[in-house]
Amino acid sequence: MDIFVTIAEPKTRNHKPETRNPKPQTRNHKPETRNQKPETKNPMIGSIRGEVIEKGDNFLLVDVNGVGYLLYVPTPVLDDAQTGQAIQLRTHLHVRETELTLYGFPDLDWLEMFHSLLKVQGIGPKVALAIQSHLSMEALKQAVAQDEAAILARVPGIGPKKA
Repeated sequence: MDIFVTIAEPKTRNHKPETRNPKPQTRNHKPETRNQKPETKNPMIGSIRGEVIEKGDNFLLVDVNGVGYLLYVPTPVLDDAQTGQAIQLRTHLHVRETELTLYGFPDLDWLEMFHSLLKVQGIGPKVALAIQSHLSMEALKQAVAQDEAAILARVPGIGPKKA
């Protein structure tokens, strides 16, 4: 029995000579920036309902079916919460390269105000939480609507520049 193998020769292409400074290719889309914040329309963890098992200086530990979630919360929420009490909070999951942090709020208005504060350059989640801890929702809305920087400047972590 004879076996024949045919080897095809590679096709040659008509290559243009290389130029030293090739023309850069342009893209039709806007490049992403590093400071772009993720959309919060479809949160991974939208709310938490469970039992408060521990209170800290600025956080609650909430047990949900045997899993304890640590949530940083504004001072009014912390003051109202009692250990052993059932609680439901709207949440914001802040994603960083080295950590995931949950922030909890009593209702959608508080959460939306938190998101609005995060859109301001120079204000991160900790400062936004400090603002919500030191100002009532009404005072915060009034300060923003009437452009009263002095009210915001009184919050620890906020100086005249950020306000």
